[in-house]
Amino acid sequence: VDYFLEETSSLKISTFAKNISANGICILLVEDVKINTTLFLTIHLLDGEKSIEAKSGVVWTKSSNLLSSKDKNHFEAGLEYVDINNADQARILSYVIRTLNTKIDS
Repeated sequence: VDYFLEETSSLKISTFAKNISANGICILLVEDVKINTTLFLTIHLLDGEKSIEAKSGVVWTKSSNLLSSKDKNHFEAGLEYVDINNADQARILSYVIRTLNTKIDS
């Protein structure tokens, strides 16, 4: 996932998604952002198709130790899509279902 904050549109940051659904995504951040902050996302699903663009809003944040190092704090942020193409949203749902089915069959 790549993202940028609405107020810093020239600075795109690459990060990881902790989880994803058709309605939102949880990503890891190197900065704490406020609730209701707008983030623009480029989501790269592992399905070989084009990336998905979405406008999202921060619903919650919390400190995270998933990527933390001694000199840097990291945060998890729960984002809700506020502007996403319906076909892209359906593609995310299909991707999640396929991924879950693959894990169940394994």
